[in-house]
Amino acid sequence: MAASDNTLQQRGFTLLELLIVLMLIGVITGLVTPKLGGSLSTLQVKTTVNKISAMLRYARNVAVTDQKTRVVSFDSEKRQISLALSEQADIQSERQGNQERKKSYEQKVYQLPEGISIEKAYDGRGLRVDAKKDFKLFFYPAGNSSGGEIVLKGQRAGLYRIRVNFITGIIDVSD
Repeated sequence: MAASDNTLQQRGFTLLELLIVLMLIGVITGLVTPKLGGSLSTLQVKTTVNKISAMLRYARNVAVTDQKTRVVSFDSEKRQISLALSEQADIQSERQGNQERKKSYEQKVYQLPEGISIEKAYDGRGLRVDAKKDFKLFFYPAGNSSGGEIVLKGQRAGLYRIRVNFITGIIDVSD
């Protein structure tokens, strides 16, 4: 009977084995979590760049369709990007009594997410503009633009460039 008791003994894990497994899980989690955070930051910057480039394409298309100059303003202090009519187009809209249409364009505002900033800005001639000031890109009825480049930076991500060609008004994104 004693021999059969030895074969029926339950096998289990010792406290030492359980502690080693828990320690390994903790080390692996500690290594993976920072990588995951960096990936989310990069994804957020890419999403922001895509939204801004879509807004710029929209401004160009509306300028061509309505045959009126459109302005996209980059305000670093307020951390927002807005689409509006240019000053000349504002005067024309007021003369024509087109107030409702003007208001609809003034409401196109995109707020930059936390951790993403406008790092640099260049005008159509390639000259650096103070990114702390209000930087404007103009889109004209012929489809061309004033041209320029905006450089965005995330907390952990690299730099992303949005270029607007002054001849064609086409938007190009690169990292």
